[in-house]
Amino acid sequence: MARSVLMLPYEYRREFRCLSAAAFGKLIWALMDYSMTGQEPTDLPKSAQMYWPRVQEREDRFQKEYEEKAKRLSERGKKGSDGRWHKDPEMQQASLSMHPEPKPKPNPKPYPKPKPDSSGFIPGEAELEALARLKRAKEERERKTRQAG
Repeated sequence: MARSVLMLPYEYRREFRCLSAAAFGKLIWALMDYSMTGQEPTDLPKSAQMYWPRVQEREDRFQKEYEEKAKRLSERGKKGSDGRWHKDPEMQQASLSMHPEPKPKPNPKPYPKPKPDSSGFIPGEAELEALARLKRAKEERERKTRQAG
């Protein structure tokens, strides 16, 4: 599993203080590229080239430690799931008999239909939107009246 982060120890700041900001930046960019792709840099300034073997070795060590930890955690997770989900066929059967599959629930009731008004008219979407627009316009007029007064 590939890492999605770059380990950048604080000690780099102390170790590389003799580099110019540009050389330090190029070294860090090269380290990022190496961490992501595994390709070594070809265009480092001479002042940064002397630090590259140390930086590369440390990055390789960080990558190896990460992979070992990921593998160890994966094995622990598999062990835990084996215990939980009973890899033994007899235990699986016993577990299934104790916990049968739940029955599917029937579909919920459909949304209620709008009720007719006193004249028997049932409003549709267009009418409801028009009423909402009227209500917003009324609220806007009241707000302006309050601000003016």
